[in-house]
Amino acid sequence: MRDKLKSIKIPEGVKSIGANVFDACNYLEKVEIPASIETIAGNAFSRCNNLRQIIIDKPEGAISGAPWGCPNTRDTVIWRK
Repeated sequence: MRDKLKSIKIPEGVKSIGANVFDACNYLEKVEIPASIETIAGNAFSRCNNLRQIIIDKPEGAISGAPWGCPNTRDTVIWRK
């Protein structure tokens, strides 16, 4: 299942995204992150070569470390507030 995951919406109430949670999810293109997230590990999105959007329901810079290991540029991160 993990190797076919294309998008995910993390549920409201989740507080953190740990190390290597999405490591090498090669098909992952989009992640939606709720305002409840307080921390994201520096390598949470390592080797997610197709990840194009990390959408966060927080003000820009509210969670440090962007893009959290994503091999694409910081332009991948979209802040919504």
